[in-house]
Amino acid sequence: MDLQILNDTLSRCEKKMRFQHKALATRKSYLSIIRKYYVWLQAARPVGDSTAKIEQYLTARAEVDKISASTQNVEFNAIRYLYVDVLGIELGNINALRCKVPKHERHAPTREEVAAVLGKLQDRNGFPVRLVFKLLYGCGLRVSEPLNLRIKDIRFERGELVIRGSKGAKDRVVSIPPSLLGELRHQMSVAELMWQKDHRDRQPCQIPGAYRRKAPSSAFEFGWYFLFPGKVPVPHPDTGELVRFHFHPANVQRAVFDACKAAKVAARFTPHHLRHAYATHSLEAGFNIHDVKEVLGHKNVETTMVYLHPEASRVHSPLEVLTGVV
Repeated sequence: MDLQILNDTLSRCEKKMRFQHKALATRKSYLSIIRKYYVWLQAARPVGDSTAKIEQYLTARAEVDKISASTQNVEFNAIRYLYVDVLGIELGNINALRCKVPKHERHAPTREEVAAVLGKLQDRNGFPVRLVFKLLYGCGLRVSEPLNLRIKDIRFERGELVIRGSKGAKDRVVSIPPSLLGELRHQMSVAELMWQKDHRDRQPCQIPGAYRRKAPSSAFEFGWYFLFPGKVPVPHPDTGELVRFHFHPANVQRAVFDACKAAKVAARFTPHHLRHAYATHSLEAGFNIHDVKEVLGHKNVETTMVYLHPEASRVHSPLEVLTGVV
């Protein structure tokens, strides 16, 4: 394989994705998949046009490597991005063998399980993990969303949080549970103390996209500071500049794992399951499904409907009828 061609192609992909402001995780995933695809091309030597090669690759991944349907979709999107967005090659209909999508019941912890885990949950490494946990369950957030909160995104006078650039690059507004107002004000004062030190030391905060170039002073403004700042500055993945990021989500994930274990919850759950719990418990409480859809940031109400679990207890067994129990 010509490594120079591969490196040049990866470099073009990287520049294109940065220009389009794709998330760092997406960029890393796409580059890894494209590199893997190039290796396969050199080893398999498939015949046909670009569409045929992609079909053969995805089919091999399904038949030989037994990848999941979601993994195959991600790989398809990455390779399509390479051909269409970067190389400018139009593709035909890709009729690869598709992985089967298993139908799983979406797990949502019960109210009792959430309470039990919260009772055992401990703040980790000096980070307010308990507050993040409450925001995830209380507002139906993804784990990255409370961590990405900036001071300017907290509207105490309206009792709202502005969730910026969430999935699909969309902003949305969620209500702050009244019980969390005091804890959020306290966390803001903690962040302010750290900001004051950074401001004296001229330590910049990470600013998204090209706004850092347009408004250089924003990196030192309190409004742009993270509500949950990390303890130490880290190199920016694009520029290498030392900047202040929010604390890492692994702190929340590990703390919830340990709390599930301590609470002896049979079906252990992750922080993301708290979003499922929010949706399920809200719908069970009779809240309007369209309102829940807006809070969760779903594009279609059909996505929200998966949280409407059927009540199996309403269907009586014919055995009970036969024996006269019902």
